Amino acid sequence: MLRRLLVLLSAVWLVGCGTAISKTAGNDWGRYYSGVACDWRFVSAWLEDPSRGEAPFVAAAVIDLPLSLVADTVVAPVDFFLDEGKEATSCFEVA
Repeated sequence: MLRRLLVLLSAVWLVGCGTAISKTAGNDWGRYYSGVACDWRFVSAWLEDPSRGEAPFVAAAVIDLPLSLVADTVVAPVDFFLDEGKEATSCFEVA
């Protein structure tokens, strides 16, 4: 029972994490689907160089991709009204 509760809480915690990061840390209000782009940027950087040692975080980003898609769709009307033609910003510093 406790294990199921922990799994459920972990899933709730991950919902739209890429969206939350891009909208707060990246200040990407007005940029459509920035959470999905944030997750994908992180995954693609790891695919280019798997020796980075971030496999657990990449797994979380892959799980978060569809959740960020839903969260980004929910905030799309807000992004529509705040659209100022902003350039993409980096929500994760990929070095």
